[in-house]
Amino acid sequence: MMPSWPVFKKGARLARAFWNDTSGVILPYVTVMLVVIVGLSVLALDGARLMSLQTQLQNGADACAYRHPTLAYQLDPVRLTGR
Repeated sequence: MMPSWPVFKKGARLARAFWNDTSGVILPYVTVMLVVIVGLSVLALDGARLMSLQTQLQNGADACAYRHPTLAYQLDPVRLTGR
């Protein structure tokens, strides 16, 4: 049971009015969703950059292997021959 002091009554009235007020309720949703959308887009860009970098590195390794096949065999003969 809450005391009947005027301060508590005023506080309870303000809390009830704040809880029932729906004006501007979209603002928190927009802010949260904006953060989520920006975060997901940054993750998508990071993933695209990772795939691009992996492709470039693989192309460089392939070019190196085609240019110097004996060097590649000396570095890792098991991987190239499968033995």
